[in-house]
Amino acid sequence: MAVAVTDLRADGARSNRRELLVLAAILLMALALRLYGLDAESLWRDEGHTLRRAVDAHLLGGGRPLFYLFMKWWMGLGSSDAWLRLPAVVFGVAGIAALWAATKAAAGPHVAMLACALMALAVPEIDHSQEVRMYTLTSFLTAAAAAVLVRWDGRRWTTLLAFGALSWLALLASPVAAIGLAAWGLGILLIRRWDRRALGRLLVAAVLLGLCWAHWARAAPAMVERVGGGEKGWTTAPGPRQFLTLPASLLVNHVGFPGRSRANLIVAGMIVVSSLGLLAAAALGWRDRESRHAPTFALAFVVSAGTVFVVSRLASSVWVPRYFTALAPVLYVALAAGLVVLTRRRRWLAAVTTVALTGALAFSLAHYYREPTREDWRGVAVWLRGRVASGDVVCLLGPGNDFLFARYFGAATPTATVRVPSRRGQQLTAEQALALVAGHRSLSGRTWLVVVEGPSVRAGSMAAALARLLSRRLENFDSFQIAVVGLPPTSPP
Repeated sequence: MAVAVTDLRADGARSNRRELLVLAAILLMALALRLYGLDAESLWRDEGHTLRRAVDAHLLGGGRPLFYLFMKWWMGLGSSDAWLRLPAVVFGVAGIAALWAATKAAAGPHVAMLACALMALAVPEIDHSQEVRMYTLTSFLTAAAAAVLVRWDGRRWTTLLAFGALSWLALLASPVAAIGLAAWGLGILLIRRWDRRALGRLLVAAVLLGLCWAHWARAAPAMVERVGGGEKGWTTAPGPRQFLTLPASLLVNHVGFPGRSRANLIVAGMIVVSSLGLLAAAALGWRDRESRHAPTFALAFVVSAGTVFVVSRLASSVWVPRYFTALAPVLYVALAAGLVVLTRRRRWLAAVTTVALTGALAFSLAHYYREPTREDWRGVAVWLRGRVASGDVVCLLGPGNDFLFARYFGAATPTATVRVPSRRGQQLTAEQALALVAGHRSLSGRTWLVVVEGPSVRAGSMAAALARLLSRRLENFDSFQIAVVGLPPTSPP
């Protein structure tokens, strides 16, 4: 008997070592994918907003101060693009480790390994890890809170306190953490099935968490209004197609297959079919005792995403793929659980699905690294710096980006920022643009128009229309020069 117990312990130790080796390999792969080309593109509009907010950040300011406070300290240590993006890389890799800890306890090591591999390869996860934004920090803290909650025995207040602290920090990183916390909480609740006393303690912890977050939660309605409310909102209500393709969007998003070529559409179809098929397979796991956890995460993802869908349809739309960053790990767990269920039932179909999904992700990754996805402020500034002369004026036409332009331009040339009124569904005309910049025109030199793409400006078409308009109306056409900052960036003429 003693020998048998010793053998079991030895087998368990070897199994743990193998699992840790697999996890280490996944983390190293994730780190390499996130560091590759980290500073290949310049900072873009949202990253400039982060840096601007970080300068004057304080704990009680705004609805998501945590990342800004961290960046305020981090910016004092370095200023290069790669350095500023490095924290997002670290948090992105740490989020995979936290997902491992949460999923292994909830669904076992096999599901955990597959879920971590999906998170390591998902194009939006890599994209978030290569920008100065709070999304990877939010995802990491949300998964870490889930890893603590899933290990709670229903009695210890210290564990609940740790869960509450991590959840509070996640909400301070971004209010969208609430979507992920709700999904993780629902999934874990269905798995653990605590008694009434434990549920009472959990309810008390949730109420205390809400009270602690109350001050920062007051900023959430204003943030929602800016995103999808009123005339200035820049999102529209989602339709059934957006809901059905959400799993694919969280695996590749628009940055994974830009354009509408035949190859891109085939890859998009493969990812949509594979993701929906794996969610359906996870839902069938209730028939198998060894996979009874699978439907819980599929249900948690669908219920959470469905709630956001209904809110976006009936109230203000917040249907933005990057706002699901804290919910995405729950999807990866559901897809991994579906693949495990499918392997037990139809091994050949699981193999086909794995090959299709892996190939589609590899294709999307190649697109992501090859195609530019951010505004090229660095390139435009370098191009202008070699041409702007004394007496010239640089006029930024579009969303306010004077902070980013000054970062890369670094010259004493006067710069004017023209704020473009934004209205949902309305595009600025060339005549309106010219009228807006008329008051900023240089009297002794050239006026350089930097056209920035935004909700009311399409950079490429605006630049062409301005060029035609200026050539018709002005004898001295050379007094105006046009540079373009678009998505994807367009080389200056």
